[in-house]
Amino acid sequence: MSTAIASPARASSVPANSVSAAGLINLSGLSLVLAGVLIAFFPILHPNHDAAGFVNPIWVPVHWIPAIGMILAQFGLIGLLARQVERGGRLSVIGFAAAFVGSALLLTGTDVEAFVLPFLGLNQPLPVHGPPPGQLMAWTLSGLVFTVGYALQGVAVIRAQVLPRAAGGLLTVGGIIFGIAAAAPGMLPPVLFLGALLFGMALAWIGYMLWSEPSR
Repeated sequence: MSTAIASPARASSVPANSVSAAGLINLSGLSLVLAGVLIAFFPILHPNHDAAGFVNPIWVPVHWIPAIGMILAQFGLIGLLARQVERGGRLSVIGFAAAFVGSALLLTGTDVEAFVLPFLGLNQPLPVHGPPPGQLMAWTLSGLVFTVGYALQGVAVIRAQVLPRAAGGLLTVGGIIFGIAAAAPGMLPPVLFLGALLFGMALAWIGYMLWSEPSR
């Protein structure tokens, strides 16, 4: 009799509006879906690197798109790590850390691209691509960390076999192409378009799988 009374008491101690770990993983999946969509469409909306593009009123708002995408991707990476760390092991942890830091480092380039490049481009006759000379090494290193991080993260997805292996392969390829394109000054637009599309599709695919999983 006492046991029957105690069980409901324990159950009632859990708040009705509590969020489970599985629920947080679902939300992280939604973050990855949104991040993937934003990153995939960013190059399509990006104005040209010329005087007309620099004074275009959408120049600054467009550059906030990848920034928001990277922030959402960081939230998503946390859920991805939680979902597959038991089977992915150290590779999942290393890939998460490198991808998380790489995303944060690319965020620092948002202000440069949005505010510094237009100023330089409007005050000198030559076209401007990539970061100012003093920041070239930092920009390149950021892209390298980003590229390695998401390549490892993709391999971790393949090895863990918790999510579709094809999604992990797409994340690896997309992360490499997008990371190189984002870090290399003067990269041809088709390369950036391809990298952003593949990388965005991979994030959205993985995110959808996490989002659609039933709460356990």
